[in-house]
Amino acid sequence: MKTQILRLDTHDNATSICDKLAWAKAPRILLAFPRRRPPVLDRLDLTLIQRSAARAGGQLAISTLSADIIENAKIVGLPVFPSIPAAQRLSWRSGSRRRIVRPGRRGAPPDLAPLHSQLMPKAAVSIPLMFRVSLFILGLAAILALIAFFLPSATVEIPLQRETQTLNLTVYPGVDIPGVLPGGQLPAVVLQTTVEGHLEAAATGEITVPDKPAEALLTLTNQTDQPVVIPAGTVFLTTTDPKQRYLTLAQAVVPAGMGQESEIRVQAEAPGSAGNIPAGAIQAVAGMVGLQISVTNPASAEGGSDRVGKAASETDYSQLYDTLITTMTETALTNLQAQYGHDLLIVPESMAVEKVLEDKRQPAVNFPSDRVRLALKAAFKVMAVSREDLAAAAMAGLDANLAEGMQAAPASLMIEEKTAWVIIPGQRLTLDLLAARSTSPTADAAQLFGDIQGKPTAVARQIVQSKWKLGHLPNISITPAWWPRLPFLPFRIKVVVQ
Repeated sequence: MKTQILRLDTHDNATSICDKLAWAKAPRILLAFPRRRPPVLDRLDLTLIQRSAARAGGQLAISTLSADIIENAKIVGLPVFPSIPAAQRLSWRSGSRRRIVRPGRRGAPPDLAPLHSQLMPKAAVSIPLMFRVSLFILGLAAILALIAFFLPSATVEIPLQRETQTLNLTVYPGVDIPGVLPGGQLPAVVLQTTVEGHLEAAATGEITVPDKPAEALLTLTNQTDQPVVIPAGTVFLTTTDPKQRYLTLAQAVVPAGMGQESEIRVQAEAPGSAGNIPAGAIQAVAGMVGLQISVTNPASAEGGSDRVGKAASETDYSQLYDTLITTMTETALTNLQAQYGHDLLIVPESMAVEKVLEDKRQPAVNFPSDRVRLALKAAFKVMAVSREDLAAAAMAGLDANLAEGMQAAPASLMIEEKTAWVIIPGQRLTLDLLAARSTSPTADAAQLFGDIQGKPTAVARQIVQSKWKLGHLPNISITPAWWPRLPFLPFRIKVVVQ
């Protein structure tokens, strides 16, 4: 059989040896101790090593000459060999463990017969038959009594005659009110939101705008003895204020010689009637050519004209502002209702523009344009009232007017606005409400249980009808159906109010 040899070192201990055994794969494992300075292992260490080898599925043996290890190995039951060849050659039979002789195990067991003979025999106890029958009947009666108490259950359906209680209520919300106060005073909160919008429209303003440029015929005089070239686009200026600019339409040449003249046609740089100037108004030439010639217009400049065009006006922007701010107010109210409408009742009449953050107008007023565009960004504020506070005020008023012997049905309160919110400058905010809820006759449930528990079904129906003032007998169902009476325990009776 294959044997795996694990050679140990002086510094090995039980933990490291167990780790080595975990990796062993052979059916027989031999721990070879060094001849000089073998590891110090006591009986407990060898027991742990032996168990680790058993978990690994191998048979363990030791090869050593140490007397202490040999002695401990024989006690534990590990085979010990003087050398590795001897372990491979000889049979691996476990050494016999040291037998432990316990006290009281030697010899024959003691004779206990004399002790048994000294014990007095007990006399048999006889219970009369009638007594045993009585006990059986009492036990059976107790079981039946428990069944009678705990087995049956009943459901009592009470069709109450409901009435509607209404109350006209006026509330007065205010931001400085600390809580729900008598007389309908409620705390109010101020909600804020920011909305952006823009709107375009056709311009309705009118403005006079230049249409056609004026033209003039100039006389140029040479101030040198050389010919002077006048390029196209040369600028000629008036001496009046404001100055008007005229441009040559084509190139011209003034003949050489002092006092030589030439005519040239010019056109006003800017269109409009402002270019129609009198004769002799053009006296200057822009650029270096002005040092070589002199200029004048013998006749007036003519042909400049104006026309009436569309332009942005203050009225246009005022109308756009009113229309746009109305639309943005509706948007702000819709946004706030979507965000807070579940918990708060918003007062639409209190919606107002808190501040205009941006006001962009294109184009500016009196600027020629066929259309105008207004973009606004504004902060809005509105007052709101908590629906819980409204319900609390309504419930307080309804409770104060609740008829004697009546009780309110749970979750039946309804609040309706009778009129719009009234906002009077300098006065408080008011709102008229109609509060309504369902009510039914009151009855003491604990007393009802005491009146009907253990009663026959027909009697219980009459009692419930009388206590709750019902128009007809209630429905009572008992489980099991054959049980003739209502349960004796109140918690086994369920009351359902319809």
